[in-house]
Amino acid sequence: MHIHSRKRTDVGDVKANRNSIVDGTTWKVNDWIATNLGPLCRKTITIGGKTQWYFTKTIRIPALAHPVRIVVLWASERANQPRNILITNRTDWEVHRVLKTYRKRWTGTETFHRDGKQHLGMGDCQLRDGLGQTRHMHLVVLASTALMRQMRHDRAQDWAHMRLTTIGEACRLIFRETLAKTLEWVVDRTRDGLSFSEIKQQLALP
Repeated sequence: MHIHSRKRTDVGDVKANRNSIVDGTTWKVNDWIATNLGPLCRKTITIGGKTQWYFTKTIRIPALAHPVRIVVLWASERANQPRNILITNRTDWEVHRVLKTYRKRWTGTETFHRDGKQHLGMGDCQLRDGLGQTRHMHLVVLASTALMRQMRHDRAQDWAHMRLTTIGEACRLIFRETLAKTLEWVVDRTRDGLSFSEIKQQLALP
């Protein structure tokens, strides 16, 4: 509802047991599909060489103030269970556009959430106020953007020694490079005569 109020596009999955209103009747989504959407209702669509069967219709979800378009997908014409059920607030979109937009979710939004949680500290924020949490997220986005820019270069960066393909790979290589440079700096400072406590102080270590 918030996304729709901002006049933004939303394409996502819908749970099979969620309530829906179709032609004035309330159904569980899975019950409506099993009762009304036999093989004769299904059409084929091919994207990227992959063919699947679909049915689409504008319906309502009780929790939402606006109508949505549902897209039911099957792996075969006579499959008993759908492989996926999507909804979008763009009721005027054709199925091809809905599916292409949904595919972007798995190369953008979902991968960012995964990388953010696993590698960039998205889930490590311990700040209680909204401003602090927002700044933490800004830093996560900044780190992700910087790493993605490195991965898009035509050649491997000097510090990486190899072509970067994933955020996790980039994080591990940066950690090793940072650790190596820090150890090199410590050795140089030791040769300059600094004591261990002085080195700790310069590194701001407890």
